[in-house]
Amino acid sequence: MKSFPSSSVTKERTRREGDGANREKKAREAAESSKSDLQASFNRLKALAHEVIKKREESKRERDEAFKEKERLSKELESVSKSKDEMKFKLDEVVRDRDALKGEIESSSRMLVSGIEKLHVLKEELEEAKQAIKESEKKLKFKEETAAPAMGARDAAE
Repeated sequence: MKSFPSSSVTKERTRREGDGANREKKAREAAESSKSDLQASFNRLKALAHEVIKKREESKRERDEAFKEKERLSKELESVSKSKDEMKFKLDEVVRDRDALKGEIESSSRMLVSGIEKLHVLKEELEEAKQAIKESEKKLKFKEETAAPAMGARDAAE
């Protein structure tokens, strides 16, 4: 083996140590850069996670509001349906009452027409009876007028 002068060994050793220090410095800088990149990525991921959580909570709130609105509308629809059924029942009742009243009106109308016809017949009979009474009164008056002189003549003859 050859022996190297001590100054060249020292230079070689210093050069190797310098290279090692440079590599270590570059590795440290790369690690710091990676750490910085990871920290930035972590911060972006954290911000995205907060945004996702916020959107999820907003979505849940909107879903809850939509569900409450759906329940309210369902109750309102049920109420309207009940009101509609009640109105239909009342309308049916009114129609039945109207039909019954129409029947009563028709019956009353027939009774009135029949009563008016009977009144006309009775009026005619009354007129005939009045006429018969007038004729009877005339006959009676004639008999009285003719009977009085005959009775006077009979009384004179007796």
